[in-house]
Amino acid sequence: EHKSIECELEEKYYGILYHIADLPLHMTLDVKCSPSVAKMLHLPGRNIYLPESLSVTKPATIADTPALEPVLLRKNDKFEAWFKQDDQFFTPHGRIGLTISSESVNNSPVNYLLSTLLCELVSAELQEQLFSALLANNYFYMSPRGGAINVGVSGFSSGQPNLLKTVLQKLKTIKVDAQQFSIYRDEVERMIKSKRQDSPLSLLYRQLDNVNVAPAFDQDMLEGALKDITLEGLQAHIESIFSKAYVKMLVSGNYNQLVALDASNQVLDILQFQPIPRSLINTHRSLDIEPGYYVQNLPIKSNPAYVTQRINQFIRQYRQRLQELTVEEFDSTVQSLINLKQEKLKSIDDEFFQLWAPINSDKYNFGKLDEDIKHLKQLRKDDLLAFWDKYVNEDTAQGYTRLDMQMSSTKIWQPTAEEFEMYPSTVLALYGSLRSAGHTGLSIADVQSFVLSVNASSSIESLLAELSKLYMSKQVSPASSETTEVTNTIVADMEEPRIVFESSSKTATALQMAISSAKEAPKFATLSKTNFANIDMKQSPEGIWLIDDYKRFQRTQALSGVSVPSRKLIPLIPESAPMDN
Repeated sequence: EHKSIECELEEKYYGILYHIADLPLHMTLDVKCSPSVAKMLHLPGRNIYLPESLSVTKPATIADTPALEPVLLRKNDKFEAWFKQDDQFFTPHGRIGLTISSESVNNSPVNYLLSTLLCELVSAELQEQLFSALLANNYFYMSPRGGAINVGVSGFSSGQPNLLKTVLQKLKTIKVDAQQFSIYRDEVERMIKSKRQDSPLSLLYRQLDNVNVAPAFDQDMLEGALKDITLEGLQAHIESIFSKAYVKMLVSGNYNQLVALDASNQVLDILQFQPIPRSLINTHRSLDIEPGYYVQNLPIKSNPAYVTQRINQFIRQYRQRLQELTVEEFDSTVQSLINLKQEKLKSIDDEFFQLWAPINSDKYNFGKLDEDIKHLKQLRKDDLLAFWDKYVNEDTAQGYTRLDMQMSSTKIWQPTAEEFEMYPSTVLALYGSLRSAGHTGLSIADVQSFVLSVNASSSIESLLAELSKLYMSKQVSPASSETTEVTNTIVADMEEPRIVFESSSKTATALQMAISSAKEAPKFATLSKTNFANIDMKQSPEGIWLIDDYKRFQRTQALSGVSVPSRKLIPLIPESAPMDN
């Protein structure tokens, strides 16, 4: 509100009051006398990204249920294009996404950094160049991931082809000046170095990627490669990416088949790349692990060995919970999961990502959701128990395999590789719990001897009393016969030893787990099918392998290659057909 101005006019659509007044004469004279000022005062140009029409293109026939999979328009040795016309939302929106896979995107730490820098530079330039597109609610994204550069556009469907053309042209032809390069190189360096301050959970996931994804590079390798990032190297890297590549593309939303074909032609015309043998494309590689379970932990103040044993204890005990489930409780849980999977998609973007996942993974299993629901409806409680015993319960699962990623603060005690090889993990967990509680008077050997010597059937209170007695006896070092006599007298007189450890403490829990494991130790060694000793990995007494050098472990895995599609792909347009409309 402006008290000095009376807004006598009303905007017809929203009812907003406003006032129009002529500029004062002295201001108009200043503009006329200053060509430089007059040049800056103009109406904005036409926004080519604004939708010219909000009409919706509907399929010729609308089925009762949306189509489960997109149409494969074309496929050859360097390109595959998929299309899914909107048949459920009927809004003037769309999304186009593609992955540009090339062996040079991240086959070394330097190339990984160059790809990251390239995406940062292109995105920064496009933010300014495509400001009008953002005003029209059209968006783009670009990022390097898994041996490919991922590019996509979304928003009003009528503006997507122009937007995609602009993004790809900038990506292919960008010329970077020295000042711009220096600014964004420093930004990438700060981004890489700041990752050391990430949360423990983020660091753990990155470590998992380092083991499970090829190639992946640790913090030291990336920081060491920063000095090799040059402007000339960046321009050469761009040429290398687009010399040979394999591109996947999905057009989804308010389009018809002709528009999708035009978009695919546009991609090929702009990028102008040669085919690359797909066996040379670095892709996501997963360890060969039987179906099982996935556990995510929040950072806590406990040693990792203790947390792992608590997880094991929970898994063993949870079978009883499954056994006690009533039929009604089980059926209700299954139905809740079915309802969750049957939730309707809320937007074209949701549908795009649901379709893109099978394409990007090379599985092309578009009907997996319906297949899952079909099997869930047939599921019975006995099936779940059988699954639990076959895959999840380490005491009963045949060929039980699990990958534990552990990360701890430098302030928390961790066993050496030799200690891991010598002592059971439950003993290490108990020893770590003692140290965390400030009880450092016992050695690992003392803890091991105690666990093996006590009566496993004793109550936890009496076991803690015995442990307290042992702990107190170690508090005085017998430097002389006189000291030894005093120490022995103290211990002998402790008819009721002072309880150092509470029955509700982590130490008590760790003690119970250690004694239980000593009574019936797991025999992972008999189940292990692979001997990792030849790459200097250590094995615990239970048969658990320690990967203390993930780089050495990673080098034993295949570094490239793609999975075999689970179905034969037949394009709508044969490979021999001309690439025009």
